[in-house]
Amino acid sequence: MKLYKKLVAFVLAMLAMFSVALPSQAAEVGELDLAYYCENAYSKSAKVILMGDTPTADSWRCLVPLTKFMAWPSQEYPISMNEVCRMEHGDYAYAATSNEKDPYAWKCYN
Repeated sequence: MKLYKKLVAFVLAMLAMFSVALPSQAAEVGELDLAYYCENAYSKSAKVILMGDTPTADSWRCLVPLTKFMAWPSQEYPISMNEVCRMEHGDYAYAATSNEKDPYAWKCYN
């Protein structure tokens, strides 16, 4: 029994030393600049658009013209919100939304 208690104490101490920030403990580091992401991930001529009549958190897209002189025809690409955060705030940043129905509820955390 004593060995069990020592083992539990050791494991708890290790978890405390090497704990990873949980979303509730994470620090907000800022908003997401989707235009910056689209321009750097795809093309300087890329635009950010919201898809659908009732857009949700996952409705953002990068729209990239296929010709140099016209906005149409164009190709649409999904946006990785985690990539947006890492591009702006470093390798350990990640994205989270407080409301799946609100496309503007995204924030970056670290």
